Formats: sequence, C-alpha cells, structure tokens
Amino acid sequence: MSSSALPLPAAAAARLPYIDALRGVACLWVILHHSVIFWFWGPRPGAGRIEALAVKTARTSSAIGWLGVNLFIVLSGFCLLYPLVRANPIREVKLQLRPFLRRRSWRILPPYYAALALFAAVAAFSAPPVALAKDLARHVVLVHNLSYRTISTINGSFWSLALEFQLYLVFPILVVVAARRGLAAAVGLTFCVSVATQAAVAMLCRPHDWASAAVWYYSLPAQWFTFGAGMVAAVLVARPSRDYYRPAIAAACCAGALGLLLLARAGQFGMVRDQLFAVAFAALIVALSRHGAAAAWNGRALRSVIWVGGISYSLYLIHQPVVHYTGTLVDRVTGNGEIRLAIFLLAALPCLIATGYVFHLAFERPFLKARASGQRSVPPAVASANEVLC
Repeated sequence: MSSSALPLPAAAAARLPYIDALRGVACLWVILHHSVIFWFWGPRPGAGRIEALAVKTARTSSAIGWLGVNLFIVLSGFCLLYPLVRANPIREVKLQLRPFLRRRSWRILPPYYAALALFAAVAAFSAPPVALAKDLARHVVLVHNLSYRTISTINGSFWSLALEFQLYLVFPILVVVAARRGLAAAVGLTFCVSVATQAAVAMLCRPHDWASAAVWYYSLPAQWFTFGAGMVAAVLVARPSRDYYRPAIAAACCAGALGLLLLARAGQFGMVRDQLFAVAFAALIVALSRHGAAAAWNGRALRSVIWVGGISYSLYLIHQPVVHYTGTLVDRVTGNGEIRLAIFLLAALPCLIATGYVFHLAFERPFLKARASGQRSVPPAVASANEVLC
C-alpha cells in the first residue's frame, strides 16, 4: 500500500500540503541526526569505499540535523497565528485564552503522556525508583528541560516538547503585543530577548560544558525569536500585500548561508546563528506558499514526505529510544558498516515509521477526531485551520 493511500490525521483535506511537507522534512532530518549518532559513528578501520562514502555522507547530512527542531518551532509559530490572521488583520486579532490552552493541551498532551508512560516503564528497569519518580514528575509538568540533570532523561527528544508547551503559554502575550503595538514590536521583543539570552550563554557557560549550555541555549527566552519568525511568515502568507516569492527565496538562501558560515566558525552555541536559521525557515514557508495548491504536491516522493509530516508528532515522540535500542541490538550482531547500512535502510527505518504510524493511530488520531468534533461552535474560518494545521 502506498503512503498516499494511508489515512492522514483528521480533516487532512484542509491542511496546507507544504506545511506537512516541511514537518516531514524536519522529522526525517532529526531521525537522520539521531540514527547516525546511534548507528554510524564512523567507518571501521580498513572499510571499503562504499561503507566509507555512506558513513561520510550520512554524518555530513546529519551534522546539523538538530535544526529540524528549529524548523518545528518556526512551524508552530506559523500554525498558531495563521488561522487568526486569516480571519482578521493582526491589529484586530483576539485570542480566547482558556479555549486556546485547552485545545493545545488536548492536541499534544495525550500522545506525549502515552509515550512518557511507555519509556518511563522501560527506564524503570535500570533507574533507581526514587530518582525516576522525581524525574517523571518533572516530565509530567513539562519542566524537565530546565535542568541539565533531566533535559535528556527517559527520552532525549522530550526536552523540545516542554519547550513547545512553554511557547504556547507565552503566545497569547505576543498576540496582545502584536494587536496593540504591531507585529514588528512583538517580533522585535522576541529577537532582543533571544539574542541577549544567547549572548549570556556564550559569556557565562564554561567551555565544553554542553549540558548547562544546552539548557539555557534551548530555553524559551533563547528560542523565542525562532517562534516569532513563524508568526511573521503566517501574516505574510495569510494576508500578502504583494508578491513575496522572490524576496523570500533570496532571504532563505542568504540567511541560511550566513547561518551555516557562523555555525562553522562558532559551533553549535553561537550568537545570532539560530535567528538566521529562523529567518531562512520562515522565508522558505512564504516561498512555498506560492505553490500551496494540492495539485503542486502530487508527486509520489512529495506525497510520501507529506504523509510522514501527517504523523510526524507521533514519529518524533518515539523515534530516539527506538533508534537507540535497535542500534545497540545491531551492535551485538555486526560491526560491518555496509551490513548495518542495509539493515537500517531495509528494516530499521521502515519499522520505525510503521511503529510511529501505529502509535499515531492509537494515541494521536483519536484525540484529533475528538478535538475536531468538539469545535463545531467555533467559527469555521478559525476552527478549520486552527484545528488542522497544528
């Protein structure tokens, strides 16, 4: 059965195909990043040309795979504001706080708690009960990303879920600022806070203290502009005042190239680098919106990526432990890189995606349907996009 024949999330027909495509790219990018870490540290001594080339290519492609999370954050800013500015100009946007937080909680928490329970049960076999209970409590209330002791425990990818939920909590503040002072003021605030926070990290964190630096560098203040850039893209796409296609392409290329240059010079925790990538990703969204019609995304490869984007949340929730455990298992079987690559491409990756799809059907899709059916009282112009895009 082809991916296009498999059912997507509820109300998928109303989704923007390029947004799901970008979700799929972001998810696969992160999976590649973690797969290389756990499966392909490097070619073994005396490795053949195929193995050496395959490992080198994979490691080069995945070296910046963590940027997939940055792309997810930009997409979140876009998806949350887009339905609001599609219905009203930014100065007239109003957000009902309780329904908004209820919808956001209903959207991400049930699958997250299901995955948390699963991997906490696995961790219980090796972690001390008291330490695990404290760790689990932090994860339940989504503050585990605030400490280097818990940011990567239970499931190393869960830190970004805490950040995502924290961004939901401050989104209403940005909406109010944008409505009263304009979008430029709101996004300018996020830029100043983000740059100041990352500058403090660069100055105060000790060299090679990756754990402490990561906690602050990937905190809400430091990543706030990444979220705000997605909001700018939402306004430009929902209410374009002119053709932004060529300027958006130029901005995406220039900002992305400059970001890569700073990354090569300053490393992962460089100032302004994340802001440049945020601009590049937001500009990419604007550029792709010109080809928003579903007919433009009918190629088999594109449909597959869009389908992955439709289940990307579930896939993201379960991928890192699965990749870790399968990589450890294969370590016991073979150290031959060519065999490992074949096992990964032909067995591990398809099984991972299939597992993500099953998890989506069991723990995500039912809540998407229930949430959609509960929004009949919301005006259709707001409900359709708000409940489908995010």
